[in-house]
Amino acid sequence: MSTMVLSKCWPLVMPPTAKSVLISLADNANDEGDCWPSIATIAMRTCFSERAVQGAIKWLETEGALSADRTNGRHTRYKINLGYAGPESRECHYVYKITHLPSGQFYVGLRTSQRSPENDDYWGSGASAPWLAQERELCEREVIGTYPSREEAAIAESAIIRASIASALCLNRKATSLGNDGGNPRRNCGAGTAGAAGASLPPQQVRQPPQEIRQPPQQVPSNRKEPSRTIKSNQVALIAIETFNASQLVRANGGLLGPVNPAVGMELRAKQVEKCIKTALAIREEMDGAGELDAPFWETYWSACYADEHKSGRKGGGPNHPNWLPNFEYLTRAKTMLEVYERAAA
Repeated sequence: MSTMVLSKCWPLVMPPTAKSVLISLADNANDEGDCWPSIATIAMRTCFSERAVQGAIKWLETEGALSADRTNGRHTRYKINLGYAGPESRECHYVYKITHLPSGQFYVGLRTSQRSPENDDYWGSGASAPWLAQERELCEREVIGTYPSREEAAIAESAIIRASIASALCLNRKATSLGNDGGNPRRNCGAGTAGAAGASLPPQQVRQPPQEIRQPPQQVPSNRKEPSRTIKSNQVALIAIETFNASQLVRANGGLLGPVNPAVGMELRAKQVEKCIKTALAIREEMDGAGELDAPFWETYWSACYADEHKSGRKGGGPNHPNWLPNFEYLTRAKTMLEVYERAAA
């Protein structure tokens, strides 16, 4: 055991599984940071499953906290990076613009992500999102600017939309309203009747003259739900999957869970999400009075799952199923969503 290596590791801030594994390695290391315990030994010392330990080691390698030499067939030799200062905060707030090149129509949105804007594969959450996703190969995504806080990004987004909304090519129907909710931005973009038409009609109908696809903004106040609006499970499922893959739950972002491929089994996943829509809407209504299952809602829900030891997979499935990990289908069950919400609200 090296007291010097341990003293460098204790102050580091990182996910709890990775921190426990790093401390276990440091406890075995010499003053140079070298050690070679087995995965089984680390799992026994940290009380995590071997799968969780392997995921944590992979995360630590990716972050540069340690390196692993696996050339020896008998054991892996780990070297802790004594100059590692901890993971940088990846949370980024930015305003983006998606332009449909053939028609010139565009959508402006706000995004908070754990990835840099250049590496964040996100294509909007408004009513026009399904159509833009369908026309993705004909669209261009541009990052307008990044901001220190979501509130500053929301102010910039609102200013850009207000300057553009008079244009017949603008797919946004309302600018972001900061309201009276303590300064937290509430999204109203894409909530209008024309936006919904743009999402459901074929592209040739979307590109009709403005007077045929637009309604005056005042006809759909931001504080009123549209009574005729129906939530489509496939649209909600697509948003849920995109935000899930970008969340901290997924291995690529430091979590333990595998990503979801939206190109495989989408019909089944849409049916699964459809079963939880009623519960999810009730939760959203309780949270902020909104009536949409948009990206901010799912981002908040996945963050609550990540904070839960069981729902994030850090706790495993108990003594009889130590290697069990939750998945997208489990986390989108109505019962699971209620459990997460009640624990977060407690």
